Amino acid sequence: IEPRNSGRVHSQSARSGKALETEALLVRDVLYAFQGIDGHLVKFNPELDRYTVAQVPSISAGAHRLVLKLCEMGWLYKRLASYVSRTINDEALGLVSQSFSSAIQSELTDYFRLLAVLESQADQDAFSSNAVASHAQAPRLT
Repeated sequence: IEPRNSGRVHSQSARSGKALETEALLVRDVLYAFQGIDGHLVKFNPELDRYTVAQVPSISAGAHRLVLKLCEMGWLYKRLASYVSRTINDEALGLVSQSFSSAIQSELTDYFRLLAVLESQADQDAFSSNAVASHAQAPRLT
């Protein structure tokens, strides 16, 4: 004899499994956004000049806000990478501008090292969106 609410428990279990699957997809998409790449749920909207997150019922409002906040790093990356690609070899801008672009490029290289670590941890399923947020906001000593 099965308990009366066994269907509800199974349904909740299926929903929590779907939520975990969605969170894993969101983590992957945030890591893509950090690199200026669109994912499945997170895409850059050039008209709004920001990333947007698809409306999925299993994404809480808090998770939605957190993902949008994290995607600001991707927006900034796109801006910096675009600036560097335009100016790093432009001799007309002078040596100071080229040096500045080179320094930004060096910081972006360090940024990609951080992303490699984050992706490695995400591949090991040792990561949640909150963990990405804490790593992304941690101060860095150089």
